[in-house]
Amino acid sequence: EISQNLNLTSNMVSRFSPTVTNDATLTIDDNVSIDMYNSELTIEEGCSLVIGDNVEFHAIRGISKINVYGDVQIGSNVTFTADEESTL
Repeated sequence: EISQNLNLTSNMVSRFSPTVTNDATLTIDDNVSIDMYNSELTIEEGCSLVIGDNVEFHAIRGISKINVYGDVQIGSNVTFTADEESTL
């Protein structure tokens, strides 16, 4: 659970299913790559997801999802890709 503002500044691997709660904002800085392994990111109502420029989400294994019930801001050149046996 992410219950306070969090800024991701470097490449990450997501193997869990984090949820942004408590009116928090998850910010992903420019040029960050996130590899997702059967992971599900949820942005609850009242919370925010801010995605910088040149960010890549890459599903490596299984089904990965990004559920946004709050606000989202998406920068330029953001990509969502999946390996052959994965879904994003």
